[in-house]
Amino acid sequence: MNNNTVKPTEPAKVNCWETYTFSTTTCAWEVTGTKPEPTLIEKTVCNTDSAITIDLNTLLSPETPNNGTWINNSSAVLNGNRFSPFNLPDADYNFEYKYQIVNEQCPRSIFIKITLSDDDCSIVLGCGVIDVHNAFSPNGDGTNEAFVIENIDNILCYPDNTVEIYNRWGVLVYETNGYNNTSKAFTGLSKGRTTIGQSQELPTGTYFYILNYTFIDENNQVKTNKKDGYLYLTR
Repeated sequence: MNNNTVKPTEPAKVNCWETYTFSTTTCAWEVTGTKPEPTLIEKTVCNTDSAITIDLNTLLSPETPNNGTWINNSSAVLNGNRFSPFNLPDADYNFEYKYQIVNEQCPRSIFIKITLSDDDCSIVLGCGVIDVHNAFSPNGDGTNEAFVIENIDNILCYPDNTVEIYNRWGVLVYETNGYNNTSKAFTGLSKGRTTIGQSQELPTGTYFYILNYTFIDENNQVKTNKKDGYLYLTR
């Protein structure tokens, strides 16, 4: 009990993000400070293609510091930052990237959840798997200038597709039918029904893509599939 004559000793920190402020109203130390919120990135991939190896670093935002450490929170084998899903059971596999920001006491974490499913694998033999590259830099240097969706231009395997891209406020900034990485490709210019200005350069930042496409299964039937996720644009 405090008799209001002696200020109690500040308690020791339990968590790195904690700070304490003494309240003259309650005569007690009160916890202040905000715990850093972790980021979750989700991705679905095929597990029947022995050629697939996922570089987890490519799923991170380009702004993420490269001095972090990958932590394996699943039963799968993680070779550094590379994950091979071939022949693994259909399930969710979880990994954590822990890194430190300069002048911050608390480490930050990005959690990656990779869902393995053979639903993405029902395609005709010889068709490459649809793989979305979720970062590009349209800065005029001739490298990585457009948003790339591998194999989407193979219309024999993937006859139809639509691509929609939204900014962080949910505004449609790009849409097209028949995306092909060349004549129909997102190069960082606005092109949508409700964009702030057609053909205007969009700023560096995080965007959200929705890809709907059809494919031919092993029975020569047309099926539909959908992929969505985050896209990082840097200049």
